[in-house]
Amino acid sequence: MKLIKITLETTCLEEMKIFYHEVMELPLLEDFEDYFTVGVGSTRLKFIHSEQKPYYHAAFRTDMEHFNHMYRRLEKLGVLLENEQGETSMFWKGKQLYFHDPEGNIMEILERPIPATNRLIGFYDIGEIGLPAPDLSEMSQFLSPLPNRFPSIHSTFRFFGGNDGVFVLAKTGRPWYPTQKSAYISPVTLEVASEDASGQLIYHPTLPYKIKVKPV
Repeated sequence: MKLIKITLETTCLEEMKIFYHEVMELPLLEDFEDYFTVGVGSTRLKFIHSEQKPYYHAAFRTDMEHFNHMYRRLEKLGVLLENEQGETSMFWKGKQLYFHDPEGNIMEILERPIPATNRLIGFYDIGEIGLPAPDLSEMSQFLSPLPNRFPSIHSTFRFFGGNDGVFVLAKTGRPWYPTQKSAYISPVTLEVASEDASGQLIYHPTLPYKIKVKPV
């Protein structure tokens, strides 16, 4: 499952545009009064204006050279979180760092091997997006039309998806690592591509999550 497009909300649109375009060095693909879109490798990341403060987690994937480059840029800004030396992810086995963007979202950069098909310099894509929920078993059931290779072994945290892209399911109230700030639900609209799913729209009945599924 590939994360093709992610739409999030923000209360500080201009600050977020400057941060993601100028600090993160992401190409600005769309720029309008109430939203903008940047390119994160093969993933499009869109922010739309909101009056309600959101809270998100996402992970950008890149190679070691670009990881070190972004570490130096973010270190100068003082936005790195506590594992600022770039510790190794126990799950993904790559270097990782966490930082706050202007909205206060907990974002991650994860170092991964260069994909054989990669022709991009810098970020490959967004490999993770957090989807908090009060009941992860129910959330996994909602996502069941999509393929999943990860066993559901924990009631407060689990991955759903595959090596190409995952939803990070966190029980509401559980802190997002590496902070003590609790996960809470904010609107997310996604476009994903999967070899094992036909084109469809999935709307959660009670949570503000919408997923458009495209065949690869």
